[in-house]
Amino acid sequence: MNVKFELDYLKLLAAAERSPKLAHEAMVLALGKSAREVQTLARAKHRFRSRTGMLEKSVDYQVDREAMSAAVYLDEGAATYAPWVHDGTDPHWILPRAKKALRWTKGGKFVFAKKVWHPGTKPDKFLYEAGEAAVPAINLIFARALDNLATQIDQQIGGGA
Repeated sequence: MNVKFELDYLKLLAAAERSPKLAHEAMVLALGKSAREVQTLARAKHRFRSRTGMLEKSVDYQVDREAMSAAVYLDEGAATYAPWVHDGTDPHWILPRAKKALRWTKGGKFVFAKKVWHPGTKPDKFLYEAGEAAVPAINLIFARALDNLATQIDQQIGGGA
């Protein structure tokens, strides 16, 4: 899923022509702030019950300075089960991997089974929802970045900096 936001391209183009390095840095910083905004929302607003906090911590982001893009993603190294929570699961059998039986407690007693039918998990698309919810904030981040960039360029050119 991609998050779309509005950007004044004419203003950005004018700034990039006047000072390409400054414009590039300003946009990279705005991309990073935007990705952090989505990350923060995804970590805070979800429907799953957090037990260890690892699923929230698995929400990470990366900014590609060359491609001028940012990605917010689930780091499966931090929580291997993250895609199953986010995308849900179909009904499936659960089988023991290392032992002969599965074991859990019910009513204070242990229950054993050779296999268990799991009805599946409903998806919790918290990353996508965070991306959509962050659009107004992202638009504001880029608007401020463009305004600051224009001010910096004007000071460089007009102020003799």
